[in-house]
Amino acid sequence: MVLSYRMKSTGEVVEQRVQTQTSPCHLGGQRHWFTCPRCSKRVAVLYAPGRYFACRQCGGLGYATQKEGAGDRASTLADKLRKRMGWEAGILNGDGGKPKGMHWKTYQRLKSHHDALVQVSLHDIGRKLGFLHKLLEG
Repeated sequence: MVLSYRMKSTGEVVEQRVQTQTSPCHLGGQRHWFTCPRCSKRVAVLYAPGRYFACRQCGGLGYATQKEGAGDRASTLADKLRKRMGWEAGILNGDGGKPKGMHWKTYQRLKSHHDALVQVSLHDIGRKLGFLHKLLEG
């Protein structure tokens, strides 16, 4: 198969040959796959991070959560716990108390986990602000 497309930035027409392959399905029929032009892996989707198409790995594409730092991950997890307990989102908002129907043991475990995640996130924020403070002073 040949992919032919026009680059928006330059108007140049680019053609790229991409091979396909099939695999059998359990209940009959076939599934079609692309073969990554760079690494020759069988993939369902090809991406165009630049001029040519490639798989996620070859294109250097990652998920947003893979690019998060430890403090951001802790904040995200703390917000998930806050949602589970019916509290307002945002680690700087106060605790909402124990939800009706939740066992005290479960509440204490979740609150303890939440508080530890908040500490990690605040420590990271403090570290980032200290770095910014040093940049502004110098």
